[in-house]
Amino acid sequence: MATLRPDGTFTSEDQGRISTNEGESMTVTVYGVGCPTGKGSAIMKLLRISGFAGILASVFAMSSILAATILCGPGMGGYRAWNSWAPDGSFSWYSNSLSDLGVSKVATFFNSSLILVGVLVVIFCIGFVKTYANRNQLNTRDLMLILSGGSFALVGVFTEDFGSLHRLVGFLSFGLFPMAILLIGRSLLPMARRTGVAAIIGGGLATLVAIWGEAAFLWLPWLQVGFAVSEIIELFIIATWMFYMGTNMVQLRT
Repeated sequence: MATLRPDGTFTSEDQGRISTNEGESMTVTVYGVGCPTGKGSAIMKLLRISGFAGILASVFAMSSILAATILCGPGMGGYRAWNSWAPDGSFSWYSNSLSDLGVSKVATFFNSSLILVGVLVVIFCIGFVKTYANRNQLNTRDLMLILSGGSFALVGVFTEDFGSLHRLVGFLSFGLFPMAILLIGRSLLPMARRTGVAAIIGGGLATLVAIWGEAAFLWLPWLQVGFAVSEIIELFIIATWMFYMGTNMVQLRT
């Protein structure tokens, strides 16, 4: 097993052992190409940048979306008849989904925020799988995490105006992404138990909330809650997990 020198450089071509602030030890792997001796410190910087991206994505996602719901006040609702805006034309937690904001009069702010969040999530996911994976190539779980994470940006591009395409990217971000976190967590248990447990809890809870939101809309109309309620709860869980993992990645040490 290769190691990292005190100055942060790798002693072999492609792997090095590092630890988090929790005391866990794991393997850093550079996919596809080797990590020449002397490049370890540069890779550690890139991994920390990915961690910062995760922290920023989690904070910005929650703050910008909540800001959009506030900005979408009376008369700011969208034009589509099937969007159940409040009687005064404002956003309603009782009847709207978050995607409705993408066709409202705050659409530019909301969609631009989602695109930025999606880019940050991709950067975070790439750094995350490179930090915690013990393999030389991306596998299906890794690609699932990265691609579904990037779909948050696609939600901002393909709004409700795009019909089925919007529903597809919405499923990828709010359905497939938490399941990818759950699967990644399960695979990490033998190598980094705390990290794996955190991913299982975060991904599992987010998946359950997504299922609850769908069930509440289809079979429990008496609850009188819009999709936005389950979406914001799910987003909070995912953001909390990203913030936690991003903080760990920023504090990586050799």
